[in-house]
Amino acid sequence: MSTSPGSGDDENFMVIPIDQTFSDGDQNTWPKGPGFGLPDDHTYREKLASLWLQKTGAAEPGMKYVLDTLPEGYALIDRPRGTNPDIRDRFLYGHPGRETSWSSDGKTDGEADGYTDSKIDRVSKTGRETPWETCW
Repeated sequence: MSTSPGSGDDENFMVIPIDQTFSDGDQNTWPKGPGFGLPDDHTYREKLASLWLQKTGAAEPGMKYVLDTLPEGYALIDRPRGTNPDIRDRFLYGHPGRETSWSSDGKTDGEADGYTDSKIDRVSKTGRETPWETCW
């Protein structure tokens, strides 16, 4: 773990490095075509890092965390909402055969708590625990 580059003297902020050698991500699952975009994923990486460290018991009170990057082959991609194109819905792409949508409030489509096993396949091909496997 390291402190955030550009975070100044903020000792309460930690960047969590992701080991890219264990990713099952697949860029071929990403959508192609007009309307799709790659939004800034910083907030998503912060939420994921915090959930991961809380779930594993490694989080320290008062600390803020962020993943240095999403695993290789994964990306947060947005598109206009069908019923209101001014709203852009975000989806995590990269898992072989899966997609997860996240609204701006961090909840999955139609879910109250934002985290469901039906939306995330928690079994990694490597058998190693990854952030999204420990959070749900």
